[in-house]
Amino acid sequence: MDVRDLAPALLALADVIQIANQKFNGSHANIQVLVNADVEQRCFMIDISLVQSFLDQAKTLLGADDIKTAKEIAEWVGILSGGSVGLFGLLKFLAASKKAGSPIQIENKGDGNVTVVTQGGTVVVPAEVFQLAHEPKAVEKSKAVMKPLEKDGYESLSFLQDETEIFEINGEQAE
Repeated sequence: MDVRDLAPALLALADVIQIANQKFNGSHANIQVLVNADVEQRCFMIDISLVQSFLDQAKTLLGADDIKTAKEIAEWVGILSGGSVGLFGLLKFLAASKKAGSPIQIENKGDGNVTVVTQGGTVVVPAEVFQLAHEPKAVEKSKAVMKPLEKDGYESLSFLQDETEIFEINGEQAE
């Protein structure tokens, strides 16, 4: 993979995570985004780790601050499974609906989730994911993560957790 394609996408992913951390934790917690590359046959695997300081984690355990964990941030961004759709999945769903010309209806029942209904289907996301989707910088950086898919030779982008697919998008869907 051309480093000129990979590096901006990785930096954009780190930016999305930092935007989410800033939105939900402010200056109360820092998250570092670390990568470890493992090249396999016909595939480029990158292990992404989010590291939150021990002090920030201790504050959460002691209830000193309402700090959102690195795990929660990763779930809301959509690079870790949390049982619901993350930012990347919501943006993919909305893009498909927009492309099909389907009207979008938003329902917020106050249960901590937001339901997005279109003619193509329904998706329920945590309120935090919906809030991230309304952050212009988060959306812009999410698109930058997908940018390599516009070039020939790149078929898809997938996020895996323990070999289970969390999110996948192909070039046509990424348009």
